Amino acid sequence: MGKSFGNFIAMKDYITYLSVHDNSKSYQNGFNEGKKIAIWSKRGKTLISSDIFDEFIKNVHFDIVECPYDDFDGSIESKKQIRKAMERTKSFVDWFFGDQREKFRNTEIIMPLVGNNDLENRKYFTEHLKNSNYKFKGSIYHGFERDKSSLTITDVQKYKKLIQIVDNDITVDGDENKFKIFSLPARPDQVVEAVELGFDIFTGTYPYVITKKGYATIFEFENDLIKKPQYESDDDEVSKKRIKLDDTESEKLNKEDLVINLNDKKFSEDFGPLKKNCTCYSCKNFTRAYIYHLLFTKEISAHTILMIHNISNYFEFFEELRNSIENDYFNNFKKFVLNQFKRE
Repeated sequence: MGKSFGNFIAMKDYITYLSVHDNSKSYQNGFNEGKKIAIWSKRGKTLISSDIFDEFIKNVHFDIVECPYDDFDGSIESKKQIRKAMERTKSFVDWFFGDQREKFRNTEIIMPLVGNNDLENRKYFTEHLKNSNYKFKGSIYHGFERDKSSLTITDVQKYKKLIQIVDNDITVDGDENKFKIFSLPARPDQVVEAVELGFDIFTGTYPYVITKKGYATIFEFENDLIKKPQYESDDDEVSKKRIKLDDTESEKLNKEDLVINLNDKKFSEDFGPLKKNCTCYSCKNFTRAYIYHLLFTKEISAHTILMIHNISNYFEFFEELRNSIENDYFNNFKKFVLNQFKRE
């Protein structure tokens, strides 16, 4: 086994994860050929053979590797298209978990669960996994329909029943502790909905996706009230009241995403921080007006400053999410988050 990727990037104490496709971009289906994997970059498509992929994993050790797959992340009407993608994924899975599995004893291989919004094809795939008796400690769900603009899942609840059925199909006695990965960028409200469906791990791509657009997050993730039992009462005025955002201008913005667009000229004379009371480096040192100026003049540092804020806000949200689960106030936390993202 080769050197650890964690050592190479000076993060040896962290778990390293290798994903074949960049989930901050729409997935381009149908370009894999046999056991060749289509990788996309600014230069276009590159086909990586199974031998090259195999050699790379052996020489550069990752703790977790996602098995290659083929699927759709848009609305698909043709079952034939879904089945073709399913067969390609099945071929990759059989190669990884059959021929190659013994070579990667120190690496966990993640099972891709594919099939778009087609329960029949999903069950066909999970049946193959059961019949093949493949052992895996984690799975990652693919094939959720994405919003073309935000690249987030269109509706978590739309897939609730499908996820529950597939979970049940791949769970055997004594094997209930598999971890489950949510593959797409996710807003905070989508995260808490997915947690309720048993998802354990999420990608960090949401901050990147909105940063590239020149957006900054302003959602709240912490409030002492949610830690109090009375917050659960329907009679309590606090539970009925929408949590106030930073300022009145924010109320007029995108209530669905709770972001502000720093490309908007109205921020050219706004000398406040990106988010009131935020303690990140960007909010302590830069104003909305300055970041608007950087974006307007196409300075690369604009996205760096926005990314620091967005990723800080997002990761602190996850820290509070974990605290809410550990300290038994997740339901209050969920209500607090969903109330902000409530669609009018």
